[in-house]
Amino acid sequence: MRYERLLACFRELGLELSVNTFTQRKKLQKLTYLLQKFCVDMGFSYSWYLHGPYSPELTRALFDSANKYQPSKLTKQETERVRTLKANLGANLESTDFLELVVSLHFIKSQMPSATFSEITQVLRQKKPFFTELEISRASEMLSLLERTF
Repeated sequence: MRYERLLACFRELGLELSVNTFTQRKKLQKLTYLLQKFCVDMGFSYSWYLHGPYSPELTRALFDSANKYQPSKLTKQETERVRTLKANLGANLESTDFLELVVSLHFIKSQMPSATFSEITQVLRQKKPFFTELEISRASEMLSLLERTF
């Protein structure tokens, strides 16, 4: 049932389920993380990997879902939450790097609940030194918006 719900979320976001390239798979991983945290719990577990939070189970589901499952119906509340997430992300919905950064920031923050923002960003910089201060600041603003909204 969760695979069908995942497909319904992607449909609501206006996304095609495509796992042909690494970029497409990364985008779906990061969006599923955000969907789970803020919209619809689907029960995928995540751990840290090279590009931030990653779910091997989700990767298998994405490959299987393309051929086996049809989208299910979301509740009215879930549909509204997915639409709100889409509206808040705006053009960032298409930026896999931005999604990676927001999701990574959220994951680290959830692993360090009593840490200060400075401590969280220090860990983020160690794990992802290629992101600039400006990019981290933008991702932090987006994460704050999502946390306030949901």
